[in-house]
Order: sequence, then C-alpha cells, then structure tokens
Amino acid sequence: MGRFVQAYNTEHRHSGLRFHTPADVHFGMTGHVDDQRLAELEAAWAEHPERFGKNQLPKKMMLPDAAWINEPIKQGEGKMMVV
Repeated sequence: MGRFVQAYNTEHRHSGLRFHTPADVHFGMTGHVDDQRLAELEAAWAEHPERFGKNQLPKKMMLPDAAWINEPIKQGEGKMMVV
C-alpha cells in the first residue's frame, strides 16, 4: 500500500489538478512545472503550428481553487462536516 500511495502522490498526474501531481500542488511546484510545460509547448508550436487546434499558441492551464476526493458537506451556518 505504501508504494501505491507514494506513486499516487508523486508520479500520477491528476486531470483535476491540471495534470500535476498532488506533491507538485502541495509543495508549490506548479508554477515551475507550468513554466517548463509552456516553454516546451511554445517550442513545439514554433516548429509545427499545424499540429495545434486553431493554429494558435497553447495557453497555460490554471489550477482549480480547490480539489477534493471527498468534499466536505456544508451544514447550517458555515459549519462543515466531513463524511
């Protein structure tokens, strides 16, 4: 189980996290990773713009405000309960 959790947190890229790992998000590495991705996309676009939809430079993907496995349920006046 430990190997699974390690891989899930550090290797698996989650679509809900804009293809970052949970570790990237937790440790604030998303900006660095996004900059590297954008540089690679710009280089690929410069060589083969026809491979990209609408022949325009790809945009940097934005992270969601929150990502949950089990989102807390709101109850009453701002009280939260985790299920």
